[in-house]
Amino acid sequence: MENLHDGIRIKLLKIIDKIQNGKIEEDDIELILIRLREHSPKDSIFREIAHFIAHPNRDSGKTFDSLYNVYCRMCAYMKYQHNKAQLDISKPLEKWEYDFIINQIAICDSTKLKSEINLDKIQANSLIKRCIIKKNGKYEVQVSEIKKIMPIFRQAFGFIKIQELFNGSEIMDSFIQVLESNEFKIDRINIYKYSDLILLTILILMHNRTFKNENAIIGKTILTIPNDVYGNLENTIELRGEIALPQGLNIIVNLIKIDINVESILSGDLIISKEIAGGYFTNVFDQNANLTLIRTNNQYILSRLTTQ
Repeated sequence: MENLHDGIRIKLLKIIDKIQNGKIEEDDIELILIRLREHSPKDSIFREIAHFIAHPNRDSGKTFDSLYNVYCRMCAYMKYQHNKAQLDISKPLEKWEYDFIINQIAICDSTKLKSEINLDKIQANSLIKRCIIKKNGKYEVQVSEIKKIMPIFRQAFGFIKIQELFNGSEIMDSFIQVLESNEFKIDRINIYKYSDLILLTILILMHNRTFKNENAIIGKTILTIPNDVYGNLENTIELRGEIALPQGLNIIVNLIKIDINVESILSGDLIISKEIAGGYFTNVFDQNANLTLIRTNNQYILSRLTTQ
């Protein structure tokens, strides 16, 4: 990584000083993420979030991969388990089917894979890529190789696993590690003291972004506050992925979740009434709103972003 330009370092020093004194602003957090993304480890959470914020329409990165993997798995579930279709690899595979197989191999239990088909993950992945050829946007299995790869297909289609992307502690740890690796002298205690506000700001910046696969939108991110079983808002803020399946169904998965005292930071205009059963209404968070974090009377409020 190249050394940080002196002018940028001076700007970031001022922002870090503000954060350590409890002054959290969206523009400041965004500037840290954008300016330091090329000065952070390639596979770090910090860089993934920075790239995510810099590019509102995502077609790569860990967040995209997480949602796209769920998209592929749910397509597989609906087609082969719910609708009970038979897998016929004598016919070309769709892109999502091919990607589903590759992704499933990556999360297979290595010991189980080796014991059942006598291949490790690397060998199975290599065999699939060698035996399936992309042609005219489809993926064709070479007929002579069908017997070799059928055991891998059975393993791939044998389970569905969905995982949360990362948690608040992991985000904060990565945030601080990048600051320190760029030789910013920080007070870790003070940074962690305001972690709730930093994390909330990051989730606001990640809210309402779309995901594309071959130019088709397959999902978007939504910041929301869920309701408990009694209809009350929980003290939890979640960044969710809403995935649109070809069958017309929408699947919601949790990407990031943080615990926070919602009552102390939530603006009343973000609470709307929603009918959840015939004639019965409850108050819910307006997850379709554009959001911002404002500071008033030394208190931070999650508010609706307006043009005024």
